[in-house]
Amino acid sequence: MSDPITDPQAIKFCDSRIRPGSDRLAQAYAMCKQILADWNGKNLAALIPNDAGAVVQDSSVTGHDGRTPITGADVTAILGLCTTLVGLAEANADANLNQIVKVAVNPSVSF
Repeated sequence: MSDPITDPQAIKFCDSRIRPGSDRLAQAYAMCKQILADWNGKNLAALIPNDAGAVVQDSSVTGHDGRTPITGADVTAILGLCTTLVGLAEANADANLNQIVKVAVNPSVSF
């Protein structure tokens, strides 16, 4: 059997970076799954075209709330990233996802 890892710096790194990072990866995966389910289930492609000139008329435009306005092309780009993340997590019979969840402490997401 291998020697246990007992160095305080190594333990601190695992507790402060690796476990929280795994939480965030698991949460990002779950959020991407939810986003893609909403996009497909509500047929939002019919409402939000992949068009750099089609600006979403939310409060970033109408209320000038300080956020950068987004376009249909921006939405499509984020959907592509979500698809990539989900694909990476689920590849090889969920091997990556299983590794993330094994290490994560708080993997759930709600929004």
